[in-house]
Amino acid sequence: MTAGDDLSCLTEVERNAIVRHQPNHLSEYYLTRIAKWCRDQWQLDTRFTPLTLSLDQDDTAQGQRLTSIDGKFTDLSEILAAQPNHLAFVLLGSPGAGKSTLLQHLEWHTAFTAMHSGVTDALIPFFVSLNQYQAQADSTGELPPSPWAWLTIQWQRLNPGLADFETQMQTGRVLLLLDALNEMPHRDETHYQTLLRAWCDLLREINTHFPGNRVIFSCRELNYSMGLSSSDELSVPHIRIESLDDSQILSFLQKYHHEQAEALFRQLEQQQQLEYYRTPYFLRLLIGQVDEAGDLPKGRAALFTGFVRQVLIRELEKTNTLLQDDTLLTARERTKLSTKRWGNPYQLPEQGILCPQLQTLAFKMQQQLSGEESAQVMIDFNQALTLLNTKNKSVVNAAMALGLLDESELLSNNKVKYSHQLFQEYFAARQLATQPQPQTVASAWLQGELKPTLEETLASIADYEPLPPPPSSPWYETTLIAAPMAISPEDFIRQIMGVNLPLAGRCAAQPDMDLAPSLVEELHQQLLQRLQNTKADLRARIAAGKALGELGNPRLIRHQGQNTDEGPKQQWRENRQYYQTYPDVIRSLLNDGKITSKQAEDREAIANMSDDKFESLLNNWFPGGQFRQPDQWLDSSFNNPVQPVVGISWFEA
Repeated sequence: MTAGDDLSCLTEVERNAIVRHQPNHLSEYYLTRIAKWCRDQWQLDTRFTPLTLSLDQDDTAQGQRLTSIDGKFTDLSEILAAQPNHLAFVLLGSPGAGKSTLLQHLEWHTAFTAMHSGVTDALIPFFVSLNQYQAQADSTGELPPSPWAWLTIQWQRLNPGLADFETQMQTGRVLLLLDALNEMPHRDETHYQTLLRAWCDLLREINTHFPGNRVIFSCRELNYSMGLSSSDELSVPHIRIESLDDSQILSFLQKYHHEQAEALFRQLEQQQQLEYYRTPYFLRLLIGQVDEAGDLPKGRAALFTGFVRQVLIRELEKTNTLLQDDTLLTARERTKLSTKRWGNPYQLPEQGILCPQLQTLAFKMQQQLSGEESAQVMIDFNQALTLLNTKNKSVVNAAMALGLLDESELLSNNKVKYSHQLFQEYFAARQLATQPQPQTVASAWLQGELKPTLEETLASIADYEPLPPPPSSPWYETTLIAAPMAISPEDFIRQIMGVNLPLAGRCAAQPDMDLAPSLVEELHQQLLQRLQNTKADLRARIAAGKALGELGNPRLIRHQGQNTDEGPKQQWRENRQYYQTYPDVIRSLLNDGKITSKQAEDREAIANMSDDKFESLLNNWFPGGQFRQPDQWLDSSFNNPVQPVVGISWFEA
């Protein structure tokens, strides 16, 4: 094939053959990357929905945020182009926000651009999942393996016909896309921090000896407890993924469910569930689960349960012989699946061993995690059978057919892992719901008791980095999913209240929790007390405040004002007039480090352009239509209900 060929005309078998091909030239390498992400499992060439990204400022301008001139980025390539002097970034987002997909799409886009541009010095994208980083000690028992050596092995394994990793890095053209920093296998928190320092050392080595290369890590926002900025001369800004806005939700639905997109969007709007589906992964799971009555899953636990039911029904309709085994699903359960009659939103077949053993496997895999970081666990196939106390491979084989376990890992590496970390957490949560273990999420909150201390935490992060939340637990998200499925959700929450009050508040705030008003009021009061307690660690007070915001702060009353489409324009007109009246103020802000040189150039350009051109620019930035929310309304850094409203002008306020 050549650069001009369209891979969409190929069959899935042909695309798989291209991916398996070992390239002998970079043009062939680009083709394998394009084919990989065009396959049916991903379809990133046709189904990718651009997300909204914000970039935290580095220490050259304290407290500011780097954004494009209209306030937002929509692609990682835009950020790389806008920030040519930064070696590395870390992409942060909540579970299911699209972190991996963004990196995968960037590899596809970079390879596609290189293939079709004919440029000889194009970037060389290299996507690697860090949950495969085997962090075993060396002969001294102290140090992790060198990230450089590990990346060298990964490159050589995939591309034995190309120049080695170091040779590629010497070109200054490599774009390293390192996915799931928080999923690196590790023994405990100390070990994890050792691994993190090893990657910091790699960044310093690249910065010193291999300039021109770029690196983007991804990590769950809650787990990014220590910055990668290793020194004053090497800062690693954060890229944050904002929640999907209404137009992005509709665009996503149109790409995956075109015929019913408008109707499904209206259902989400009418049932006031848009807020629960502002992450791509949850929205993807939702598609196909709307029943004839138009009811939607209410909450994550019901969403995942509905998906598992859906794939079970799909395989039964295909007469998958694996599921005809009465030990996996009884005849009665197969009948029940076909009738779609369930006692509650979380019920799954449990007379056969399939679902119970998937719960057991996830629970025992997650028990192997230690320290603070949640991670997607990957184990040997034989170890999985040992955890299930069986030699029967039928459960694993059936779960692969259902798409719940990752088939590619088993076939290529004889490893077992769930197809997404959220499925691992969901199945573990099903068991946790029946066997609560509040001690797994216990968290200190008094000053001096939280480790690392506030002072140690502040010393470990760059000035521009936001204060991280209190140390978390691998069971944090699992506990959130488990709460509504518990035998007694109120008893479950009371147990969590005793060891982790903010988490209990977040559990109670979920849309599928139906709690006694007295318990909700008790949570309100305890969270308010924690928020105001000066003996509590600052991080614990902030966590309590955010949980209170999700649960509903009794001190705040919601008001709705008139919508406007003129406010942002008027604010920019006033800004421009100010810069025209006081032209020296722009350079003064730049010299004081309050804005970047790019921001200074943009503001000077605005001040000097003609009125007609400026009004045309405003119309492009703010097209006609009412503004229904502040500019940062979907940014998780600013949109908790107890935080001050930002992103609106005085005119709008």
